[in-house]
Amino acid sequence: MKIVFLCGSLEPGKDGVGDYTLLLATELIRQGHAVKTIALNDRHIKTDVYSAWQDKETSVDVLRLPFLQTWDERMLKAKNFINGFNPDVLSLQYVPFSFNDKGLPFNLGSKLNALAHKGKWHIMFHELWGGINNTKTTTLKNRIFYFLQKKCVLRNLNAVKPFLITTSISAYQTHLKKYKVSILPLFSNIRFLNNHQVKESTDIQAVNFGTFSGELDKFKNQLNWLKKVAEKQGEKIIFITFGSGGQFKLPSLDMAKNIFGNENVSDLGLLPAEEISNILSRSDIGISRADGLLWGKSGTTMAMLEHGLPVVLKGTRADLQLSVSDFNYQEHLYFCDDDYNKLPQKTHPVDALPKVAKQLYNLYTIKK
Repeated sequence: MKIVFLCGSLEPGKDGVGDYTLLLATELIRQGHAVKTIALNDRHIKTDVYSAWQDKETSVDVLRLPFLQTWDERMLKAKNFINGFNPDVLSLQYVPFSFNDKGLPFNLGSKLNALAHKGKWHIMFHELWGGINNTKTTTLKNRIFYFLQKKCVLRNLNAVKPFLITTSISAYQTHLKKYKVSILPLFSNIRFLNNHQVKESTDIQAVNFGTFSGELDKFKNQLNWLKKVAEKQGEKIIFITFGSGGQFKLPSLDMAKNIFGNENVSDLGLLPAEEISNILSRSDIGISRADGLLWGKSGTTMAMLEHGLPVVLKGTRADLQLSVSDFNYQEHLYFCDDDYNKLPQKTHPVDALPKVAKQLYNLYTIKK
Protein backbone atom coordinates (compact mmCIF):
# COMPACT_ATOMS: atom_id res chain seq x y z
CA MET A 1 0.00 0.00 0.00
CA LYS A 2 1.16 3.55 -0.78
CA ILE A 3 0.50 6.17 1.90
CA VAL A 4 1.23 9.89 2.26
CA PHE A 5 1.10 11.34 5.77
CA LEU A 6 0.36 15.06 6.10
CA CYS A 7 0.83 17.09 9.29
CA GLY A 8 1.81 20.58 10.40
CA SER A 9 5.52 20.29 11.20
CA LEU A 10 8.19 17.62 10.78
CA GLU A 11 11.04 19.16 12.74
CA PRO A 12 12.45 16.16 14.67
CA GLY A 13 12.19 16.52 18.42
CA LYS A 14 10.19 19.76 18.23
CA ASP A 15 6.69 18.57 17.39
CA GLY A 16 5.02 15.59 19.07
CA VAL A 17 2.66 14.80 16.20
CA GLY A 18 5.48 15.26 13.71
CA ASP A 19 7.64 12.73 15.58
CA TYR A 20 4.65 10.38 15.77
CA THR A 21 4.17 10.69 12.01
CA LEU A 22 7.81 9.95 11.20
CA LEU A 23 7.93 6.91 13.47
CA LEU A 24 4.66 5.52 12.12
CA ALA A 25 5.83 6.10 8.55
CA THR A 26 9.12 4.26 9.00
CA GLU A 27 7.42 1.38 10.81
CA LEU A 28 4.94 0.97 7.95
CA ILE A 29 7.88 0.93 5.53
CA ARG A 30 9.47 -1.85 7.58
CA GLN A 31 6.20 -3.73 7.28
CA GLY A 32 6.38 -3.57 3.48
CA HIS A 33 4.46 -0.42 2.53
CA ALA A 34 5.56 2.64 0.53
CA VAL A 35 5.24 5.84 2.56
CA LYS A 36 6.11 9.53 2.22
CA THR A 37 5.47 12.49 4.54
CA ILE A 38 4.60 16.16 4.08
CA ALA A 39 4.66 19.05 6.56
CA LEU A 40 2.14 21.60 5.32
CA ASN A 41 2.73 24.44 7.79
CA ASP A 42 6.24 24.03 9.19
CA ARG A 43 7.24 26.86 11.53
CA HIS A 44 10.82 25.63 11.95
CA ILE A 45 12.04 26.40 8.41
CA LYS A 46 12.07 29.37 6.03
CA THR A 47 12.49 27.54 2.72
CA ASP A 48 11.38 24.20 1.31
CA VAL A 49 13.18 21.18 2.70
CA TYR A 50 13.23 17.86 0.88
CA SER A 51 15.13 15.23 2.83
CA ALA A 52 15.03 11.74 4.31
CA TRP A 53 14.50 10.89 7.98
CA GLN A 54 15.85 7.66 9.39
CA ASP A 55 14.84 5.34 12.23
CA LYS A 56 16.54 1.98 12.80
CA GLU A 57 18.16 2.07 9.35
CA THR A 58 14.77 2.71 7.72
CA SER A 59 14.35 6.06 5.98
CA VAL A 60 11.28 7.95 4.79
CA ASP A 61 11.11 10.82 2.28
CA VAL A 62 10.10 14.12 3.85
CA LEU A 63 8.80 17.30 2.19
CA ARG A 64 8.61 20.28 4.54
CA LEU A 65 6.83 23.46 3.43
CA PRO A 66 7.35 26.66 5.48
CA PHE A 67 4.41 28.56 6.96
CA LEU A 68 5.84 31.79 5.49
CA GLN A 69 4.72 30.74 2.01
CA THR A 70 1.12 31.25 0.92
CA TRP A 71 -1.21 28.29 1.18
CA ASP A 72 -1.61 28.31 -2.61
CA GLU A 73 2.16 27.91 -3.04
CA ARG A 74 2.32 25.10 -0.51
CA MET A 75 -0.69 23.24 -1.90
CA LEU A 76 0.76 23.33 -5.43
CA LYS A 77 4.06 21.85 -4.22
CA ALA A 78 2.27 19.26 -2.10
CA LYS A 79 0.05 18.33 -5.05
CA ASN A 80 3.03 17.78 -7.34
CA PHE A 81 4.74 15.69 -4.66
CA ILE A 82 1.62 13.56 -4.17
CA ASN A 83 0.94 13.12 -7.89
CA GLY A 84 4.47 11.91 -8.43
CA PHE A 85 3.96 9.23 -5.78
CA ASN A 86 0.36 8.27 -6.59
CA PRO A 87 -0.69 7.08 -3.09
CA ASP A 88 -3.68 4.93 -2.18
CA VAL A 89 -4.28 6.85 1.06
CA LEU A 90 -3.65 10.42 2.20
CA SER A 91 -3.52 10.52 6.00
CA LEU A 92 -4.00 13.86 7.73
CA GLN A 93 -2.65 14.01 11.30
CA TYR A 94 -4.90 16.67 12.81
CA VAL A 95 -4.06 19.05 15.62
CA PRO A 96 -5.85 22.45 15.45
CA PHE A 97 -2.81 24.62 16.19
CA SER A 98 -0.65 22.79 13.65
CA PHE A 99 -2.47 24.49 10.80
CA ASN A 100 -3.54 27.82 12.30
CA ASP A 101 -1.97 30.02 14.99
CA LYS A 102 -5.33 30.41 16.73
CA GLY A 103 -6.30 26.77 16.42
CA LEU A 104 -9.07 27.60 13.95
CA PRO A 105 -8.13 26.23 10.49
CA PHE A 106 -11.64 26.74 9.09
CA ASN A 107 -10.66 26.39 5.44
CA LEU A 108 -8.25 23.48 5.81
CA GLY A 109 -10.74 21.06 4.25
CA SER A 110 -11.10 23.08 1.06
CA LYS A 111 -7.31 23.48 0.86
CA LEU A 112 -6.87 19.71 1.12
CA ASN A 113 -9.51 19.12 -1.53
CA ALA A 114 -7.45 21.33 -3.84
CA LEU A 115 -4.88 18.54 -3.88
CA ALA A 116 -7.46 16.73 -6.03
CA HIS A 117 -5.95 13.27 -5.90
CA LYS A 118 -7.64 9.89 -6.37
CA GLY A 119 -6.23 8.63 -3.04
CA LYS A 120 -8.73 8.28 -0.22
CA TRP A 121 -8.55 10.54 2.82
CA HIS A 122 -7.91 9.35 6.37
CA ILE A 123 -8.01 11.79 9.30
CA MET A 124 -6.38 10.97 12.63
CA PHE A 125 -7.59 13.35 15.34
CA HIS A 126 -4.85 13.78 17.92
CA GLU A 127 -6.91 16.60 19.40
CA LEU A 128 -10.44 17.89 18.82
CA TRP A 129 -11.38 21.03 20.70
CA GLY A 130 -10.73 22.35 24.19
CA GLY A 131 -12.93 21.98 27.23
CA ILE A 132 -13.85 18.33 26.71
CA ASN A 133 -12.67 17.37 30.19
CA ASN A 134 -13.00 20.71 31.93
CA THR A 135 -16.11 22.51 30.67
CA LYS A 136 -17.45 23.43 34.12
CA THR A 137 -14.42 25.53 35.06
CA THR A 138 -13.76 27.44 31.83
CA THR A 139 -14.56 31.09 31.22
CA LEU A 140 -17.20 32.31 28.79
CA LYS A 141 -14.43 33.43 26.44
CA ASN A 142 -12.93 29.94 26.45
CA ARG A 143 -16.29 28.27 25.90
CA ILE A 144 -16.86 30.45 22.82
CA PHE A 145 -13.39 29.57 21.56
CA TYR A 146 -13.97 25.84 22.11
CA PHE A 147 -17.30 26.13 20.29
CA LEU A 148 -15.52 27.66 17.30
CA GLN A 149 -12.88 24.92 17.39
CA LYS A 150 -15.67 22.34 17.31
CA LYS A 151 -17.35 24.03 14.35
CA CYS A 152 -13.99 24.06 12.61
CA VAL A 153 -13.52 20.30 13.07
CA LEU A 154 -17.00 19.51 11.77
CA ARG A 155 -16.62 21.89 8.82
CA ASN A 156 -13.36 20.25 7.75
CA LEU A 157 -14.78 16.75 8.19
CA ASN A 158 -17.72 17.56 5.97
CA ALA A 159 -15.44 19.13 3.37
CA VAL A 160 -12.92 16.28 3.15
CA LYS A 161 -15.36 13.36 3.63
CA PRO A 162 -12.65 10.89 4.75
CA PHE A 163 -13.16 7.17 4.17
CA LEU A 164 -11.61 6.55 7.63
CA ILE A 165 -11.64 8.61 10.83
CA THR A 166 -9.52 7.60 13.80
CA THR A 167 -8.62 8.98 17.21
CA SER A 168 -6.71 7.67 20.19
CA ILE A 169 -9.26 7.88 23.02
CA SER A 170 -12.87 6.95 23.69
CA ALA A 171 -13.75 10.48 24.84
CA TYR A 172 -12.97 11.89 21.38
CA GLN A 173 -14.81 9.01 19.74
CA THR A 174 -17.89 9.90 21.80
CA HIS A 175 -17.72 13.57 20.80
CA LEU A 176 -17.66 12.54 17.13
CA LYS A 177 -20.58 10.13 17.53
CA LYS A 178 -22.24 11.52 14.40
CA TYR A 179 -19.43 9.87 12.43
CA LYS A 180 -18.06 6.34 12.44
CA VAL A 181 -14.76 6.72 14.31
CA SER A 182 -12.26 3.94 15.01
CA ILE A 183 -9.83 3.90 17.92
CA LEU A 184 -6.16 3.87 16.94
CA PRO A 185 -4.18 3.85 20.20
CA LEU A 186 -1.22 6.13 20.71
CA PHE A 187 2.32 4.82 20.92
CA SER A 188 5.30 6.47 22.59
CA ASN A 189 7.65 8.72 20.64
CA ILE A 190 10.35 7.72 23.16
CA ARG A 191 11.49 4.27 22.06
CA PHE A 192 12.66 1.78 24.70
CA LEU A 193 16.39 1.26 24.15
CA ASN A 194 16.64 -2.15 25.83
CA ASN A 195 20.02 -1.21 27.31
CA HIS A 196 19.34 -2.72 30.76
CA GLN A 197 19.69 0.45 32.78
CA VAL A 198 20.15 -0.27 36.50
CA LYS A 199 19.24 2.17 39.24
CA GLU A 200 22.08 2.61 41.73
CA SER A 201 20.04 3.86 44.71
CA THR A 202 17.43 1.93 46.71
CA ASP A 203 15.31 5.08 47.01
CA ILE A 204 12.09 5.30 44.98
CA GLN A 205 12.71 7.33 41.84
CA ALA A 206 9.60 9.12 40.58
CA VAL A 207 9.69 10.85 37.22
CA ASN A 208 7.65 13.54 35.47
CA PHE A 209 8.30 15.12 32.08
CA GLY A 210 6.66 17.37 29.57
CA THR A 211 4.50 20.36 30.47
CA PHE A 212 3.16 20.83 33.98
CA SER A 213 -0.58 21.29 34.37
CA GLY A 214 -2.13 24.39 35.91
CA GLU A 215 -4.15 22.16 38.22
CA LEU A 216 -1.65 22.50 41.05
CA ASP A 217 -3.95 21.08 43.72
CA LYS A 218 -4.24 17.81 41.81
CA PHE A 219 -0.48 17.70 41.32
CA LYS A 220 -0.04 18.23 45.06
CA ASN A 221 -2.38 15.30 45.72
CA GLN A 222 -0.26 13.09 43.47
CA LEU A 223 2.95 14.06 45.27
CA ASN A 224 1.42 13.53 48.71
CA TRP A 225 0.06 10.14 47.65
CA LEU A 226 3.52 9.05 46.57
CA LYS A 227 5.09 10.28 49.78
CA LYS A 228 2.46 8.59 51.94
CA VAL A 229 2.84 5.20 50.29
CA ALA A 230 6.64 5.47 50.26
CA GLU A 231 6.69 6.22 53.98
CA LYS A 232 4.65 3.08 54.63
CA GLN A 233 7.52 1.19 53.01
CA GLY A 234 10.16 3.11 54.95
CA GLU A 235 11.49 4.66 51.73
CA LYS A 236 11.94 8.20 50.41
CA ILE A 237 11.06 9.64 47.02
CA ILE A 238 13.65 11.03 44.62
CA PHE A 239 11.73 13.22 42.19
CA ILE A 240 13.16 13.89 38.70
CA THR A 241 11.60 16.08 36.04
CA PHE A 242 12.73 17.06 32.56
CA GLY A 243 11.31 18.76 29.47
CA SER A 244 10.23 22.34 28.87
CA GLY A 245 7.88 22.35 31.87
CA GLY A 246 5.74 25.25 30.66
CA GLN A 247 4.43 28.23 32.61
CA PHE A 248 3.57 26.20 35.74
CA LYS A 249 7.03 24.66 36.08
CA LEU A 250 8.34 26.84 38.93
CA PRO A 251 5.33 26.54 41.26
CA SER A 252 5.18 22.79 40.55
CA LEU A 253 8.88 22.35 41.40
CA ASP A 254 8.49 24.43 44.57
CA MET A 255 5.61 22.18 45.59
CA ALA A 256 7.69 19.06 44.98
CA LYS A 257 10.60 20.47 47.02
CA ASN A 258 8.29 21.30 49.92
CA ILE A 259 6.95 17.75 49.97
CA PHE A 260 10.04 15.66 49.17
CA GLY A 261 12.81 18.00 50.31
CA ASN A 262 14.89 20.35 48.20
CA GLU A 263 17.77 17.88 47.95
CA ASN A 264 15.51 15.15 46.54
CA VAL A 265 14.15 17.13 43.54
CA SER A 266 16.04 17.51 40.25
CA ASP A 267 15.11 19.41 37.09
CA LEU A 268 17.14 18.19 34.11
CA GLY A 269 15.61 20.43 31.44
CA LEU A 270 15.40 19.41 27.79
CA LEU A 271 16.95 16.03 26.99
CA PRO A 272 17.40 13.90 23.85
CA ALA A 273 15.13 10.88 23.43
CA GLU A 274 17.94 8.42 24.24
CA GLU A 275 18.61 10.01 27.61
CA ILE A 276 14.88 10.16 28.39
CA SER A 277 14.66 6.43 27.75
CA ASN A 278 17.65 5.84 30.01
CA ILE A 279 16.05 7.78 32.86
CA LEU A 280 12.69 6.07 32.45
CA SER A 281 14.44 2.70 32.48
CA ARG A 282 16.07 3.56 35.82
CA SER A 283 12.89 4.98 37.40
CA ASP A 284 10.29 3.25 39.56
CA ILE A 285 7.07 5.19 38.99
CA GLY A 286 5.74 8.04 36.83
CA ILE A 287 3.56 11.06 37.55
CA SER A 288 1.38 12.13 34.63
CA ARG A 289 -0.38 15.45 34.10
CA ALA A 290 -3.12 13.56 32.25
CA ASP A 291 -6.42 12.59 33.84
CA GLY A 292 -8.56 9.49 33.58
CA LEU A 293 -10.43 10.85 30.58
CA LEU A 294 -7.54 11.94 28.35
CA TRP A 295 -4.57 9.81 29.44
CA GLY A 296 -4.67 7.84 26.18
CA LYS A 297 -3.68 10.93 24.14
CA SER A 298 -0.70 11.84 26.32
CA GLY A 299 2.60 10.98 24.68
CA THR A 300 4.51 11.38 27.96
CA THR A 301 2.12 9.00 29.72
CA MET A 302 2.59 6.47 26.93
CA ALA A 303 6.37 6.78 27.20
CA MET A 304 6.27 5.91 30.89
CA LEU A 305 3.85 3.03 30.36
CA GLU A 306 5.83 1.57 27.46
CA HIS A 307 8.94 1.64 29.66
CA GLY A 308 7.08 -0.50 32.19
CA LEU A 309 6.42 2.22 34.77
CA PRO A 310 3.26 2.35 36.86
CA VAL A 311 1.76 5.81 36.38
CA VAL A 312 -0.15 8.02 38.79
CA LEU A 313 -2.81 10.03 36.96
CA LYS A 314 -4.50 13.15 38.30
CA GLY A 315 -8.12 13.02 39.39
CA THR A 316 -9.90 9.95 40.73
CA ARG A 317 -10.37 6.39 39.55
CA ALA A 318 -14.03 7.14 38.79
CA ASP A 319 -12.80 9.31 35.89
CA LEU A 320 -10.92 6.46 34.20
CA GLN A 321 -11.93 5.61 30.63
CA LEU A 322 -10.45 2.66 28.76
CA SER A 323 -10.88 1.31 25.27
CA VAL A 324 -10.52 -2.12 23.72
CA SER A 325 -7.10 -1.08 22.38
CA ASP A 326 -5.42 -0.08 25.64
CA PHE A 327 -2.71 -2.82 25.62
CA ASN A 328 -3.83 -3.75 29.17
CA TYR A 329 -2.42 -0.50 30.54
CA GLN A 330 -5.31 -0.33 33.01
CA GLU A 331 -3.26 -2.57 35.31
CA HIS A 332 -0.56 0.11 35.52
CA LEU A 333 -2.70 3.23 36.08
CA TYR A 334 -3.16 4.60 39.59
CA PHE A 335 -5.00 7.46 41.30
CA CYS A 336 -4.70 9.35 44.55
CA ASP A 337 -7.88 7.76 45.89
CA ASP A 338 -6.31 4.29 45.59
CA ASP A 339 -5.37 2.82 48.98
CA TYR A 340 -1.98 1.09 48.88
CA ASN A 341 0.55 0.12 51.51
CA LYS A 342 3.23 -0.47 48.90
CA LEU A 343 4.04 1.29 45.66
CA PRO A 344 3.16 -0.71 42.53
CA GLN A 345 5.97 -2.54 40.75
CA LYS A 346 7.41 -2.00 37.28
CA THR A 347 6.51 -4.42 34.51
CA HIS A 348 8.08 -5.47 31.24
CA PRO A 349 8.44 -2.75 28.57
CA VAL A 350 6.02 -2.65 25.64
CA ASP A 351 6.80 -1.75 22.02
CA ALA A 352 3.40 -0.58 20.79
CA LEU A 353 4.51 0.98 17.49
CA PRO A 354 4.49 -2.24 15.37
CA LYS A 355 1.06 -3.17 16.73
CA VAL A 356 -0.37 0.27 15.99
CA ALA A 357 1.05 0.27 12.44
CA LYS A 358 -0.53 -3.12 11.74
CA GLN A 359 -3.82 -1.96 13.22
CA LEU A 360 -3.83 1.10 10.95
CA TYR A 361 -3.16 -1.00 7.86
CA ASN A 362 -5.97 -3.37 8.85
CA LEU A 363 -8.32 -0.41 9.15
CA TYR A 364 -7.31 0.75 5.69
CA THR A 365 -7.97 -2.66 4.16
CA ILE A 366 -11.27 -3.17 5.99
CA LYS A 367 -12.53 0.22 4.83
CA LYS A 368 -11.41 -0.45 1.29
